[in-house]
Amino acid sequence: MSNNQDLQVSKKDVLVETRISSTSSNFQDSESLQDKSKAKNFIARFFRSGVKRSHEERRFTKKLDLHLLLWGCIAYILKSIDQTNVQNAYVSGMKEDLNIVGNSYSWILTFFLIGYLIGILPSQFFLQKIKTQYWVPSCEFIWGVLTICCAFVDSNGSSGQGPVKALYALRFLIGLLESSSWPAMMTIFHNYYDKYEYATRAALFTGSYYAGTMFTGFLQAAIHKNLDGVSGIAGWKWLFIINGIMTVFWASLGVYFIPSPVENGGARWMNDKDLTVAQEKLDRMGRVTKHQFSFKKVIQVFTDYRFYLLLLAYVPELWTNGETYFNLWLKSLTNSDGTQQFSVEQINLIPIAGAAIQMVNIIVLSKFADNTGYKLPVMVFECCVGFTGTVILATWPKLEGVKFFAFFLLYAKSANTPILISFIGEIWDKAPEVRAIVTGSLVLMVYANNAWISLYVWPSGEAPVYKCGYKVTAGFISASFIGIIFFYILGYKRTIQRRNQSIIVE
Repeated sequence: MSNNQDLQVSKKDVLVETRISSTSSNFQDSESLQDKSKAKNFIARFFRSGVKRSHEERRFTKKLDLHLLLWGCIAYILKSIDQTNVQNAYVSGMKEDLNIVGNSYSWILTFFLIGYLIGILPSQFFLQKIKTQYWVPSCEFIWGVLTICCAFVDSNGSSGQGPVKALYALRFLIGLLESSSWPAMMTIFHNYYDKYEYATRAALFTGSYYAGTMFTGFLQAAIHKNLDGVSGIAGWKWLFIINGIMTVFWASLGVYFIPSPVENGGARWMNDKDLTVAQEKLDRMGRVTKHQFSFKKVIQVFTDYRFYLLLLAYVPELWTNGETYFNLWLKSLTNSDGTQQFSVEQINLIPIAGAAIQMVNIIVLSKFADNTGYKLPVMVFECCVGFTGTVILATWPKLEGVKFFAFFLLYAKSANTPILISFIGEIWDKAPEVRAIVTGSLVLMVYANNAWISLYVWPSGEAPVYKCGYKVTAGFISASFIGIIFFYILGYKRTIQRRNQSIIVE
C-alpha cells in the first residue's frame, strides 16, 4: 500500500515537473519569439521611411531604381576605372613606350583636371537645354571613344614629345566630358526622389565609386597579365581599349535607361501610368523639374546667403583627403632588420578595407538619415569622426595600431556629401536651373582647390609625416562643422518654416 502511494506521489511529481518544464519551455520560446520580433521590428524601423506610399508609387520607385540608379552606379564604376587607368598604364609600360620624362606625367593628370574644371558649369547648363537621356550618355560615349584613342597615340620609341602632347589633349577632353557625370546624376535625382529617398540614392551612386576602386586594381592587373602582347598590343594599351569599350557600350544603353524630367517626357521605359505617378509625386513635393534656364535666377544664386552657407558646410570637408596618403605610410613601415613590413601587394590591398568602410558608411548612414529624418545629428557625428581621426594623426602617436585606427576613421566620414546635396531640392524646389548650377558650383569649388592643396598641404617630400597636413585637415573639418550648423538652422530650417507659414496664410 505504501509502495503504491509512493508510486502515485512520484507520478504526480513527474507530471508537475513536466508541466512546469513545459510551461518554462513555452515561456522561453515565447521570450525568444518576442526577442526575434523586437529585432525584426528594429530592423524594419531602421529601413522604413515612415511615409505611407501607394502601391503604384512603390512599384514606380522600384522601376526607377532598376533603370536610373542601376545605370548610374555602373557608369560611375566605369568612371572610377578611367580615372585610375592612366596611373596603372604609367607603371605598366606607358612611361617607357612614350618616353614620358620630367613633369610630363604630372601634366597628363593636370590637363584632365583642367578639363574637368572647365566643363562642370557648361555641362550643367546644357543639362537644362538638351534632353537628359541624350546629353549624359553622349558625354560618356565620347569620352569612352577618346579613352580608346589613348591606346593608339604614337609609341614607336621616338624621343619627341608628340605622343605625350597627344595624351595631354586627350586627357583634357576626357576631363571636360567626365565633368558631366556626378553633378548631372545628382541633378537628375532631384527630378524624381523626395527628401526621404534622395540621400540614400545619392549615397548608393557615390558609393559605387568606392566599389569600383576596390576591384579596379584586380581588373587592371588581370588585363595586363593576360593580354600583354596579344595582337602585338602592349598591356597598358589594352587597359585603355577595354575600359573604353565598356564605357561606350554602357553609354549606349543610357539613352533608354536615363529619364528626362517628367514634364519633358520622362524615359522610354515609362508608361502613362508611371508618368502620372511621377507627376503626382512632384506635385506633392511642390517641385518643378521642367527644363528651363533663367540667367536672372542663376545670378541671384550668387547673392543668396544660403548658397554660401552650403558652400561652407560642403566644400572644406572634401578638401580633407588625408586617407589617400595611407599607402605611403604603409610603405614607410619597416621591420627591425630594415626590410619593409608590408609587401607591395599588401600595400595595395590594405587600403581596399578603407574603401569598403567608405562604401558601407555612406550607404548606411544616409539611409538612416533619410528614414529617421535625423540628418543634422548624422552630419555632426560624421564631423566628429573625421576630426578625431585627423587630431590623432596630427599628434602622430608612436603606436602603429592607433595610426591604423585613425586612418580608418578618415574613411568613415563620407555620408555628409549625399545628405547635404539632398537639401538643394527642398530649398530651390521651384528652380531646376538653380539646382543644377548650385550642384555644379559645389563640385567646382572642391576640385579647384584640390588642385593646389595637395601641393602645399601634402608635399611629397614630407611623406608620411606631414608637417601641417593633418592639422590643416582638422581646421577644414571644423569649418564644415560650423557651416553645417549654420546652414541647417539658417539656410534649410528657416526656408522650410517660412514656406509652411506662407502656405498656412494662403
